[in-house]
Amino acid sequence: MWKLIIVEDEPLVRRTIVGRINWQEHGFQLVGEAGNGQEALELIHSCNPDLVITDIVMPLMDGIELLKETRTGGWDCRFLMLTCMNEFEFARQALEYGASGYLLKLSMDVKSLERALHKIKRELESRAEVRELQAKQSLYRYRDMYRSLWDRFYLREGRLQGLEDEMVAMPSFSLQHVFFCAFLHDNVEYCMEQARKIGYLGSDEMSVRSEWSSFTQDGITTVFCWSDRTFAWKAPSAGEPGIMYAAIYAKPFPASELGKVWFEALLMLDRCWHDGRIGLVSVDARFGQSKTSSAVFEQEVSSLTRQPFSALSWSHERELLLIFEQSKVEACKTILDLLWNEMMELTIPVTFVKETTVRLDRLFARIVNHPGLPSGELTGVAFSQQLKELFWQRIERYLQHKAASEEELTDHEEINKIIRFIRQNYDENITLKSMARYVAMEEHYVSRLFKSKVGENLINYVQHYRVEKAKVFLAESDLSVSDVGCNVGFSNDNYFIKIFKRVTGITPSVYRKRMESQDEPQHTS
Repeated sequence: MWKLIIVEDEPLVRRTIVGRINWQEHGFQLVGEAGNGQEALELIHSCNPDLVITDIVMPLMDGIELLKETRTGGWDCRFLMLTCMNEFEFARQALEYGASGYLLKLSMDVKSLERALHKIKRELESRAEVRELQAKQSLYRYRDMYRSLWDRFYLREGRLQGLEDEMVAMPSFSLQHVFFCAFLHDNVEYCMEQARKIGYLGSDEMSVRSEWSSFTQDGITTVFCWSDRTFAWKAPSAGEPGIMYAAIYAKPFPASELGKVWFEALLMLDRCWHDGRIGLVSVDARFGQSKTSSAVFEQEVSSLTRQPFSALSWSHERELLLIFEQSKVEACKTILDLLWNEMMELTIPVTFVKETTVRLDRLFARIVNHPGLPSGELTGVAFSQQLKELFWQRIERYLQHKAASEEELTDHEEINKIIRFIRQNYDENITLKSMARYVAMEEHYVSRLFKSKVGENLINYVQHYRVEKAKVFLAESDLSVSDVGCNVGFSNDNYFIKIFKRVTGITPSVYRKRMESQDEPQHTS
């Protein structure tokens, strides 16, 4: 329904116009009546109608002045002017100022009014189509800008220099004011609905032109509202109902400040995510003041430049990979706790915690030849501890899959016992002598028995197994070749490269490059 108000200083004439036709049948809803231009202007402010049917000659403010004030104020409602026989000069002026048409009050009948409404309805529909197209075009422009800012925040371009000037390099937008709310939630419809309830979307009921858009990445959704001017701000109340996740809002501010303010909000969300806090908080609460603290912002940027977000302890991550390979369940749990505690202490950003978790999850799946589980379950998690629990459940499932898929390779119990030991401790110093002691058997007998049951001697089996594990690390991790060799049990780099080339025909570095060039799905992040 298109919203309509009728302005006429004579009550009898106004009632006649109101009752002349069934407005709803023609797609219009009468939302207000006024007796003069001043009253009408207040209605336009509050109701933002699509059509104003108004008399020209009225007290306090006539129809021409009403039309001028409306256009000056930025409202784009249609005007249908009512005039008498001797007011044609006024009608001409009204058309010059953008009125859609005029009707003679004395000869106005149902058909002439319907024809005028039909014409205006086509104009409104055409305007709506143009606005929809503009909105779609703006949405793509906004998304490019959001992505560029996001990449700057998280150093995917390798730099943060010039973040505060990011808007200068962006497309020129006619809407130069913005406010937003960033949620630890990935359901866009939910976040948009909550943002509209918080008190921001008063602009829909005002004269302000506004555009809404959103950006979602790694379980964080930010809802933005752009406007062409500042307007009265209604701060949300404390404990806003319905906000079951952490959300950081920023009241309207100049668009040129978007990079700084959004960055501050995301830093606050990181802290909320690690602490498990929920509810709505103003971005101003970060510094306890209404304006951005340049000194604090520059300090944050400087620290990120010196030490990128990927400041996780690689020693913990590497150890987690190794003990997972060896199926040491309790040790896995211990190292995962250490890794998570370190991320909380450093307030590692949500996006990097989730990216690290997804990468490790895919690596674990590959190690145990599991098809893998949907990564969306990990990226959509709203709290740090919830992600940790979900990730641990996956680790347990992968280890169970690994245990169930490992076949007994021989029919000899002691040889199978040796094989299981090698699989769980391949990074240690394994010799024929140590394995003979492990199964309490004579060394030469173990050597002959192992080869007869497995098809190769024990040391060759250990080397082949280590090389297979090294392949996984080379393909799926950023470990150096030296670290890979050390992780899988080779005493030095030269020996690792020599054995790897003997088994595969190529060096570890060449193998890694070949795997990267193949761009296999399981190797993409």
